Amino acid sequence: RSKFKQVLYNLLSNAVKFTPAPGTITLSVKDSPQQLTVSVEDTGIGMKPEDLPKLFREFEQIDGSYTRRYQGTGLGLALCRRFVEMHGGRIWAESQFGKGSIFTFTIPREPRTAPAAPVEEAVPTLETMELPLALVIEDDPASSQRMTAEIQGVGFRVAHASDGEQAVRKAMEILPDLLVMETVLPVKDGWQVLQELRARAATADVPVLVCSVTRNQALMDQFGVAGYVAKPWLTKTMQDELRRIGQGINRRRDRVRVLLVHRDRRALATLAATLVEEGFEVFRAPGLQEALEKARAAAPDVVVLAPAEPEWVVGLRGLPGQPALLALGEVSPRVPATAWSAVIPSGLSEPDVVLRAIKGLDIVQRRRRTGRDRRQGVDRRR
Repeated sequence: RSKFKQVLYNLLSNAVKFTPAPGTITLSVKDSPQQLTVSVEDTGIGMKPEDLPKLFREFEQIDGSYTRRYQGTGLGLALCRRFVEMHGGRIWAESQFGKGSIFTFTIPREPRTAPAAPVEEAVPTLETMELPLALVIEDDPASSQRMTAEIQGVGFRVAHASDGEQAVRKAMEILPDLLVMETVLPVKDGWQVLQELRARAATADVPVLVCSVTRNQALMDQFGVAGYVAKPWLTKTMQDELRRIGQGINRRRDRVRVLLVHRDRRALATLAATLVEEGFEVFRAPGLQEALEKARAAAPDVVVLAPAEPEWVVGLRGLPGQPALLALGEVSPRVPATAWSAVIPSGLSEPDVVLRAIKGLDIVQRRRRTGRDRRQGVDRRR
């Protein structure tokens, strides 16, 4: 529906632009069991026969001193053609120079069956939780379903958003590993979505695969888009792009993120150095406020607290991803024992002891096992 409205709006806008007063513009619709035919007729400036083949090419406008008065990108009619053809229709123009133009497009009538059902979110299991998570941002249910099948086929979990506003909210909630998105969206377009997500630390570096009928290379470069697939797409093209982008995602996911919250800056630096040497990605914070900011931005897998004060625990337990909490020193009886994944008593908080405790956490062992299995799978395929 949104694509149909955009095509119609574009044709009417062009008719208004190229029809000086007191001209007229006529919209006519012919319905039949096979197709819908829509025509926009104007009494405007018209076009020469040699200009008609250029109309639906991207970034090309017809020549002439009169038409150059009307500025545009040259994308409007090319976009209309791609929308119409994507839905199995066709679009053409008839014109007489100085007398006006008629633009017509047809859309086949679909079989009168139930519309595509909204894509349901799969309930993650312990096994699938280790798979990278892709957020599909697409307003068309049929396209969303097909994207989901392609993405799951190369080993991703999938979540969904159907408009730009929902996409921003969902991305901040689930912190996906990949965005696969249409840029022509209701409420907010895809570029507005990326502008908001790139401005937030937690989603600033999420890879993006654009899947759309339009390609704006300047905006793709501006927002660091990792790849582009044109609609309608071939399965191999889509999955090749997903696998290429997924290689970088998997390398990042194999690294365990640890947030160290410690009031002793010297001890903090020593512990951080030990973990970095062992291949952990480390973030440091000397207090609760800094810890909350770092945690929201970095989405750590493990948070080490020293001292393990109750207010710190309360502040950190509600973070996205529910990181494992490891306490250094005495723990308060006001904190439930179930809050802790591990506790290291006072006097045993040497870096090597903390390192062994972190390596023993379930999340760390699962992450490293998944990375090892993935690498072995790649080796077997070579």
